[in-house]
Amino acid sequence: MTNIKSKKGVFLFVVVVLSLLIPLAATSTTYSVAKDEVESKNRQRFESRTNNQEQLIQERIRQYVGVLKGASGLFIASDVVTRDEFRNYAMAVDSKNSIPGALGLGFIADVPTSQIDNYVDQQNKSGNEGFEIKPDLSYENGYYIITYVEPFEVNDLAIGLNIAFENNRR
Repeated sequence: MTNIKSKKGVFLFVVVVLSLLIPLAATSTTYSVAKDEVESKNRQRFESRTNNQEQLIQERIRQYVGVLKGASGLFIASDVVTRDEFRNYAMAVDSKNSIPGALGLGFIADVPTSQIDNYVDQQNKSGNEGFEIKPDLSYENGYYIITYVEPFEVNDLAIGLNIAFENNRR
């Protein structure tokens, strides 16, 4: 009889343990599967969004490069580019829309110190009346002068700025 009670006790113990372990194992498995599925979906969503953003950034860079190559072509094709010609170029490429996020489109001239007086005279004669360099400081490598910038109305104070005075731009 003791043997039967003992077997019954073991049986009840096993039943109790299994009734606790089976749901725990099922819950753990369900959690693991659900977690893996959520992580997989999140990873796919993240990769999709980052790929989309990467493509948008690459497209924007292509737009910027296109506008800059066009401006380069303007200067290569002409002996002297006037402010009006630069403004016409900026209007033609619709810089507000073709280079979104940019505050303007400009040209910075690299002028050797020995040619600075001629450069200022040339700018005054070609439609940049009152053109002057600020600050008028020269450096070993000359001047880096903001000569044209569009839209002019909101950037006019930058005209003539010698950015060579800024250490990080030399």
